[in-house]
Amino acid sequence: MGEHRPTLQGVDVGLSRANLAGVTSRLPYLAFSVGVFTLLFFGCNSRGGLDFSGSEPPRFYAKRFYLMPGRDVGQVLNGNTFLANLHGVHPLFGENVPVRIRGVSAPMLPPANNSDLPATIVAWQRLRQILENAREVELRLLERGQDDFYVLADVYVDGDLLEKILRGRPSLSSD
Repeated sequence: MGEHRPTLQGVDVGLSRANLAGVTSRLPYLAFSVGVFTLLFFGCNSRGGLDFSGSEPPRFYAKRFYLMPGRDVGQVLNGNTFLANLHGVHPLFGENVPVRIRGVSAPMLPPANNSDLPATIVAWQRLRQILENAREVELRLLERGQDDFYVLADVYVDGDLLEKILRGRPSLSSD
Protein backbone atom coordinates (compact mmCIF):
# COMPACT_ATOMS: atom_id res chain seq x y z
CA MET A 1 0.00 0.00 0.00
CA GLY A 2 1.30 3.46 -0.77
CA GLU A 3 1.84 6.60 1.22
CA HIS A 4 -1.38 8.17 2.61
CA ARG A 5 -1.83 11.78 1.50
CA PRO A 6 -4.43 14.12 3.03
CA THR A 7 -7.42 14.96 0.88
CA LEU A 8 -10.27 17.40 1.14
CA GLN A 9 -13.36 16.06 -0.57
CA GLY A 10 -11.20 13.92 -2.73
CA VAL A 11 -8.67 16.66 -3.71
CA ASP A 12 -5.03 16.16 -2.79
CA VAL A 13 -4.04 19.01 -0.40
CA GLY A 14 -0.53 17.87 0.45
CA LEU A 15 2.45 19.84 -0.81
CA SER A 16 5.13 17.91 -2.55
CA ARG A 17 8.73 19.02 -2.25
CA ALA A 18 8.59 20.47 -5.76
CA ASN A 19 5.47 22.51 -4.97
CA LEU A 20 6.95 23.76 -1.67
CA ALA A 21 10.11 24.95 -3.44
CA GLY A 22 8.00 26.82 -6.01
CA VAL A 23 5.99 28.60 -3.29
CA THR A 24 9.01 29.66 -1.25
CA SER A 25 10.78 31.07 -4.29
CA ARG A 26 7.84 33.45 -4.80
CA LEU A 27 7.65 34.71 -1.17
CA PRO A 28 9.65 37.93 -1.78
CA TYR A 29 7.33 38.86 -4.64
CA LEU A 30 4.31 38.05 -2.50
CA ALA A 31 5.59 40.18 0.42
CA PHE A 32 6.34 43.07 -1.93
CA SER A 33 2.87 42.83 -3.49
CA VAL A 34 1.16 42.82 -0.07
CA GLY A 35 3.20 45.88 1.00
CA VAL A 36 2.34 47.85 -2.13
CA PHE A 37 -1.31 46.88 -1.84
CA THR A 38 -1.39 48.05 1.81
CA LEU A 39 0.07 51.44 0.93
CA LEU A 40 -2.27 51.90 -2.00
CA PHE A 41 -5.29 50.81 -0.02
CA PHE A 42 -4.67 52.87 3.13
CA GLY A 43 -2.53 55.68 1.73
CA CYS A 44 0.18 57.39 3.69
CA ASN A 45 0.71 60.91 4.97
CA SER A 46 3.77 63.12 4.57
CA ARG A 47 5.26 61.91 7.86
CA GLY A 48 5.48 58.34 6.58
CA GLY A 49 2.85 56.85 8.89
CA LEU A 50 -0.59 55.64 8.02
CA ASP A 51 -3.27 58.25 8.51
CA PHE A 52 -6.78 56.90 9.04
CA SER A 53 -8.41 60.13 10.19
CA GLY A 54 -8.04 62.20 7.00
CA SER A 55 -6.70 65.19 8.97
CA GLU A 56 -3.36 66.42 10.21
CA PRO A 57 -2.45 65.63 13.82
CA PRO A 58 -2.79 68.54 16.25
CA ARG A 59 0.27 70.78 16.53
CA PHE A 60 1.49 72.10 19.84
CA TYR A 61 2.95 75.58 20.15
CA ALA A 62 4.54 77.38 23.06
CA LYS A 63 2.03 79.45 25.00
CA ARG A 64 4.75 81.42 26.78
CA PHE A 65 8.20 82.63 25.88
CA TYR A 66 10.80 83.41 28.53
CA LEU A 67 13.33 86.00 27.39
CA MET A 68 16.71 86.86 28.86
CA PRO A 69 17.33 90.60 28.82
CA GLY A 70 20.53 91.35 26.94
CA ARG A 71 20.34 88.14 24.91
CA ASP A 72 16.70 87.78 23.80
CA VAL A 73 15.43 91.34 24.26
CA GLY A 74 16.73 93.66 21.58
CA GLN A 75 16.25 97.23 20.47
CA VAL A 76 13.28 99.25 21.75
CA LEU A 77 11.47 100.68 18.72
CA ASN A 78 9.05 103.02 20.51
CA GLY A 79 7.09 103.26 23.74
CA ASN A 80 5.18 100.00 23.19
CA THR A 81 7.30 97.87 20.82
CA PHE A 82 10.64 96.10 21.14
CA LEU A 83 12.52 93.41 19.23
CA ALA A 84 12.85 89.90 20.68
CA ASN A 85 14.37 86.53 19.80
CA LEU A 86 11.85 83.71 20.28
CA HIS A 87 13.59 80.39 20.97
CA GLY A 88 12.07 77.30 19.38
CA VAL A 89 10.76 79.28 16.40
CA HIS A 90 12.39 79.14 12.97
CA PRO A 91 14.96 81.98 12.75
CA LEU A 92 13.13 83.46 9.77
CA PHE A 93 10.15 84.17 12.03
CA GLY A 94 11.72 84.07 15.50
CA GLU A 95 14.74 86.40 15.34
CA ASN A 96 14.30 90.15 15.88
CA VAL A 97 10.52 89.85 15.99
CA PRO A 98 8.72 93.10 16.84
CA VAL A 99 6.71 92.54 20.04
CA ARG A 100 3.96 95.05 20.75
CA ILE A 101 2.76 95.31 24.35
CA ARG A 102 -0.98 94.64 24.62
CA GLY A 103 -2.95 97.52 26.12
CA VAL A 104 -0.25 100.19 25.65
CA SER A 105 -0.45 102.79 22.91
CA ALA A 106 2.51 104.98 22.07
CA PRO A 107 3.36 107.16 19.08
CA MET A 108 5.79 105.75 16.53
CA LEU A 109 9.31 107.07 16.27
CA PRO A 110 9.71 109.52 14.61
CA PRO A 111 6.29 111.02 15.38
CA ALA A 112 4.16 112.50 12.62
CA ASN A 113 3.90 115.77 14.53
CA ASN A 114 7.02 117.48 15.98
CA SER A 115 5.04 118.62 19.01
CA ASP A 116 4.69 114.94 20.00
CA LEU A 117 8.46 114.37 19.94
CA PRO A 118 9.17 114.99 23.66
CA ALA A 119 6.38 112.64 24.85
CA THR A 120 7.44 110.02 22.29
CA ILE A 121 11.06 110.11 23.49
CA VAL A 122 10.00 109.89 27.14
CA ALA A 123 7.85 106.80 26.41
CA TRP A 124 10.69 105.20 24.42
CA GLN A 125 13.27 105.89 27.16
CA ARG A 126 10.93 104.58 29.86
CA LEU A 127 10.34 101.25 28.11
CA ARG A 128 14.04 100.92 27.29
CA GLN A 129 15.01 101.52 30.92
CA ILE A 130 12.46 98.99 32.23
CA LEU A 131 13.66 96.28 29.82
CA GLU A 132 17.36 96.99 30.46
CA ASN A 133 16.86 96.68 34.24
CA ALA A 134 14.69 93.56 34.04
CA ARG A 135 15.92 90.22 35.33
CA GLU A 136 13.39 88.26 33.29
CA VAL A 137 10.84 89.04 30.58
CA GLU A 138 7.95 86.74 29.74
CA LEU A 139 5.55 86.86 26.80
CA ARG A 140 2.06 85.39 27.24
CA LEU A 141 -1.10 85.14 25.10
CA LEU A 142 0.68 85.83 21.82
CA GLU A 143 -1.30 86.94 18.77
CA ARG A 144 -0.32 87.95 15.27
CA GLY A 145 -0.46 91.66 14.47
CA GLN A 146 -3.42 92.87 12.41
CA ASP A 147 -1.87 95.50 10.16
CA ASP A 148 1.83 94.59 10.04
CA PHE A 149 4.30 91.83 10.96
CA TYR A 150 4.52 91.92 14.75
CA VAL A 151 3.50 89.85 17.75
CA LEU A 152 0.95 91.27 20.18
CA ALA A 153 1.49 89.90 23.69
CA ASP A 154 0.98 90.36 27.39
CA VAL A 155 4.50 91.19 28.55
CA TYR A 156 5.57 90.44 32.11
CA VAL A 157 8.73 91.96 33.58
CA ASP A 158 10.01 90.28 36.74
CA GLY A 159 6.54 88.79 37.25
CA ASP A 160 4.60 92.07 36.88
CA LEU A 161 2.40 92.93 33.90
CA LEU A 162 4.28 95.60 31.94
CA GLU A 163 1.05 97.33 30.89
CA LYS A 164 0.28 98.09 34.54
CA ILE A 165 3.84 99.24 35.20
CA LEU A 166 3.72 101.67 32.27
CA ARG A 167 0.25 102.97 33.18
CA GLY A 168 1.01 103.25 36.90
CA ARG A 169 4.26 105.11 36.30
CA PRO A 170 6.12 103.80 39.36
CA SER A 171 9.40 105.49 40.18
CA LEU A 172 12.40 104.02 38.41
CA SER A 173 15.96 103.94 39.62
CA SER A 174 18.42 105.98 37.56
CA ASP A 175 21.10 103.32 37.02
